[in-house]
Amino acid sequence: MDALMDKIFMIGIMVTLLALRILPLWTLFLILLVIGREFLITTLRLVAATKNVVIAANMSGKVKTVIQIVSTGIMILWFALTRDFGRWLKPHYISWIRDGGILLFLYSTYLTIASGISYTISHKKLLIDS
Repeated sequence: MDALMDKIFMIGIMVTLLALRILPLWTLFLILLVIGREFLITTLRLVAATKNVVIAANMSGKVKTVIQIVSTGIMILWFALTRDFGRWLKPHYISWIRDGGILLFLYSTYLTIASGISYTISHKKLLIDS
């Protein structure tokens, strides 16, 4: 259950960043892709569990999670700096922080899609047989 809570927590953070307009509106599609991948992998693991098969996390999934955490942390840092120190810091001095967070978010979305495809291909027999 710990992995499921991690996924729910990360998706909650992403939706919150979108709602606060820290993430641009066009990232909604990417967040929906992330949510879809997480549902797919969770479903795949549940189906596997009913057949006494354990699907361990692979390295791409772990890297994806770390990059998601770092990217959301960077965007929260940008938001905090903007709100708390906005009077003293010119926006162009710290805008690169947000841009870096968004670039990492894009990369984590790419890894999300790639690892989702990898999991699906590796375990397609489980989906077909169920």
